[in-house]
Parts: sequence; structure tokens; C-alpha cells
Amino acid sequence: MHLAPDDSARLLAVLARRRALTCYLAGHTHRNRCQQLDGITCAEVACVKDFPGGWAEYRVYERGIAQVFHRAQAPDAVAWAERTRAMFGGRYGPFVMGRLEDRSFVVAPR
Repeated sequence: MHLAPDDSARLLAVLARRRALTCYLAGHTHRNRCQQLDGITCAEVACVKDFPGGWAEYRVYERGIAQVFHRAQAPDAVAWAERTRAMFGGRYGPFVMGRLEDRSFVVAPR
């Protein structure tokens, strides 16, 4: 979700007009982040290949959507993810990981 400010505003305007939309979910953005923008849940999921080496599973229920973050378990995948944690002078790991509530959360219908 690294959009230019004008593009971000236009995207939020579209989401706000469509009351049936519950959230905006973006994958492979190189960070885990969940935020509320104008009452809309906007979530980003890091890429699978680099740290923290995981993906999001979505469980859809009648009363909401749960995002559950999973980390790779294969030894080679874990080793690679840990190696990439130190990218960008060690700043990549904390940036991409996010908080626990950025990785796993529940979105209630609007």
C-alpha cells in the first residue's frame, strides 16, 4: 500500500462509497500492518520469501473475517527468512514484522 497520497485518498473514497465492502487486504507489500482508515480496515501482508517468511490465511464467517498469519516451518525457509531479517542495515526486520495485531486480527462487518 505504498500509494501516492492522492491515490490513497481516491482508494479510500471508493471504499467509503461501497458500504458492502468490509476491508482492503493487500499482499506482498513487504510489511505486516493493519490500520483503520475512515472506519475501513486496511491490511498489508509481507511477502512470503523474505522475513518473517509467512503468509495470511483468511477465515470468512457470517459475522466477520479473521486473518491468521502463518510462518513457514521448513528449515531452509526459516533460515532464509532469518538471513533477510538483517537487510537494510538491520532495519528491515522490525519494519516488516509489525505488531501481533497487525498479523492476526478479526474484521467485523461495517
